[in-house]
Amino acid sequence: MIESRVAPRKAINTEGIYSITDEKSAYEGHFFKNENNEMELLDISTSGCAFRTACLLPKGLHLRIQIRKFPVTRKKIDFIVLGETVYCRYHSRTDYRVGIRFMDIEKRLSGIIDSYVRK
Repeated sequence: MIESRVAPRKAINTEGIYSITDEKSAYEGHFFKNENNEMELLDISTSGCAFRTACLLPKGLHLRIQIRKFPVTRKKIDFIVLGETVYCRYHSRTDYRVGIRFMDIEKRLSGIIDSYVRK
């Protein structure tokens, strides 16, 4: 398999929610535009992340992702990023693994994620 990642990633196990932000959700027939869906974050980098969810998400879908309890030095923070689905693969009987490419991530947030990945 050819490595397609732009930046190094690090495994993480934390929770979050995502909402679909583009109009594809209206005509796909499977989603509602601002529905909050639970997810489990599996890994993260400055360019994207992977999470597990119960929903099958089409490639190219735009999402608003809220990551909860992200470890930063001695505390945990919540933050929001915008992303686009790069892949969605069957993971188990009840869930899918979704790859996300971040879109327009803040420089400060990118630095926080980079510090986490490199420690």
